[in-house]
Amino acid sequence: MEDRQPRYPGRVIFTRSDNGESIQGVLEMADDPIVEGTPPTKPNLFDDETQSRYLPGTETVNLALRQTVLLSDKATDAEAAAGTDDSKWMTPKKVKGAIDDVGDIRITERPSLGEKYLLANGVKVDPNAYPKLLPYLIHKYPYSSFSNKTIVSQNNIGTDIYGNAKFVYLNGYYIYIAHPGYGPIIAYYATNPLGSWSSKTLITSPSGTFINIAYGNGKWVIITANGYSINYYTATSLTGTWFDGGSVPLNFGNSSQADRMNIKFLNEYFVVYGQVDNGYVAYTRDLSSWSQFRVWSSGTVTDMLYADGYYLCAGNTGIYRSASLGSMFSKVTLQDDTHDVIKLADIDNKILFVLSNGSAGYMDGSTGTIHYISNLPTAPIQFSNFDWAILKKEGYWLYVVRTSSGHTLYYTSNLNSSWSSKTIVSSTNLPSNHSGHFSIFEYGDYFMLMYLNANLYPVITYSESGYFLPTVSVTGAKAFIKAKE
Repeated sequence: MEDRQPRYPGRVIFTRSDNGESIQGVLEMADDPIVEGTPPTKPNLFDDETQSRYLPGTETVNLALRQTVLLSDKATDAEAAAGTDDSKWMTPKKVKGAIDDVGDIRITERPSLGEKYLLANGVKVDPNAYPKLLPYLIHKYPYSSFSNKTIVSQNNIGTDIYGNAKFVYLNGYYIYIAHPGYGPIIAYYATNPLGSWSSKTLITSPSGTFINIAYGNGKWVIITANGYSINYYTATSLTGTWFDGGSVPLNFGNSSQADRMNIKFLNEYFVVYGQVDNGYVAYTRDLSSWSQFRVWSSGTVTDMLYADGYYLCAGNTGIYRSASLGSMFSKVTLQDDTHDVIKLADIDNKILFVLSNGSAGYMDGSTGTIHYISNLPTAPIQFSNFDWAILKKEGYWLYVVRTSSGHTLYYTSNLNSSWSSKTIVSSTNLPSNHSGHFSIFEYGDYFMLMYLNANLYPVITYSESGYFLPTVSVTGAKAFIKAKE
């Protein structure tokens, strides 16, 4: 369509009907317009952009427009689904119905539907990458479902009821050590506990039975029990050379009670405590000279930790604290001062404690208000070196103890409310004489329980938390879920 371009704008010709005489002149409107109006030019009637939408050969604007809006040319459902006819038109409603919404599942034999679709195969996804897909993801909590992994099919603990086994996480390593009181001390270790584990003989001929291992200030320390005395060994690398450091100036019951001793690294100091009468603790900073201090006049120190600038000792009818080792420890006033405190844990700025009668509570930090937990399900074993396994993950407190059913997991989102429970390892899969040898850890989104099974092999029972795609299985085809707009 082209606009008219006159050589004599406005000129008209009048021809008489009786004799054919013609008169030329200029026709002008004399209607005194209030508004001039838009002249009927080609740009006003059918501009270039509009014209480009129509095929050449279109005779008139009316015909072109009529051809695009004929109701008979509206695509039927079958034609819309086929998607092969490009001469039909569709309403916005039908177009919307032909497009998958986020969360819709499409079954196809095609290997892919593009980046906006994910295979509905149950894998874990980052919900932040697919925010609109979140309502359709499966949220698994750390207590949801569990799998198992054997660390090594070997019994390193022997048959001695006093043999010691430890599961620890230190300096980036997950470590398992067991020792029956004779032979070398061998460590199994991994940076990824669900991957492959390596082994290393740390001490070929140790003096006594392995008690525990600690790490701090670039130093590794192992303590062993020999008779009524404690020896220690040091190294600068877990897999490097270990050196005999001599004895720790702390006598205890005897080597058959090695499970009741412990070593920890607390605020620049290694401390050794446990089955020692009269409340003594040994400590060192340089691993060359040791000192002792006495927390109270009788009984044993069952647990220690450092929090908020204070060293805390649990044991003889209470919790004691001091800003420095070797100084006088003051007693924390508890509602129940007749039972020993047997376990401590520093989690989420709460100092949790359990008393020997099974009652429990927590302090808001090392000097804060004391609260009592009236419904702790089961109290842990009252030995210093037997693990009390508790941590907080994804808003849930996870608490594992050995019960008559096996290793039982208790969980709650509120320490002051009721706990739910589930047995995650049956008693038939556990040894009878080594019930206290276990611990729990985090590894990324994994919650893990490490323990000895009935064969005295080290095992991991674990669950993965997070958000997962639904699983849709289709024979001979694939199922995709729309993940993005």
